[in-house]
Amino acid sequence: MIIIALICGTTVFTGCHKDENENAASVFVAGQSGNSAVLWKNGIAHDLVGTSTKSTGEYRTWANSVYVSGRDVYVAGSISTIENEQEAHIAVLWKNGKAQYLTDATTNPSVAKSVFVTGNDIYIAGRDDGDATLWKNGESQVLVDIGIVTTNSVYVSGSDVYVAGHNYKYAILWKNGEAQYLASGINFASANSVYVSGNDVYVVGMEWKFDDNSGIMTGAIPRLWKNGVRQNLAYGTDAQCVFVK
Repeated sequence: MIIIALICGTTVFTGCHKDENENAASVFVAGQSGNSAVLWKNGIAHDLVGTSTKSTGEYRTWANSVYVSGRDVYVAGSISTIENEQEAHIAVLWKNGKAQYLTDATTNPSVAKSVFVTGNDIYIAGRDDGDATLWKNGESQVLVDIGIVTTNSVYVSGSDVYVAGHNYKYAILWKNGEAQYLASGINFASANSVYVSGNDVYVVGMEWKFDDNSGIMTGAIPRLWKNGVRQNLAYGTDAQCVFVK
């Protein structure tokens, strides 16, 4: 078994599938170009757009995660619309390039960070008005915790749904809505990615040390947790994604 923790400065999510009419697999990458969300398929860029709910029609888009199931391509991200110099952020799912809004642009800021598809069910992890949120087929569930919380990654194994994220200080793994704290809380920490292989659950994230007097950050420590047990990675790097083969 090989555990791959991707150490990177920016988060890039990729997915691939075998096309029935092609001998080679297709490679999909979600990301950003200027003010536009972009999906690359085999190196060719496709802009992801949406219809602004504001009268000006001015908006920007972000793509954070991609998942391919059969012939359908799902991208999770957000759209920001601008009206009278005020910006509203909307969590969005693109399915085959068509935008589906997860929240109301006129209410609270939201973002979709990760998407996972199994069978006919679409799971999306993100944040809605400061709350860690899991959407299943468009219906939202708030993952309760104290303070401003966000979710960064979702993975489904059988009937179990795992979500990795953090609040203002703690790295958190939710399993079926129940929170497990991965870090002690002495340092600020985040859980950035979760992957399940058999009975083992892998999470990667970061811890940051700060000087008690000055408040200046003194170190960044990448972490890998396997079934809740912490393992250290190379000091001074950045762990964003995990994959087990």
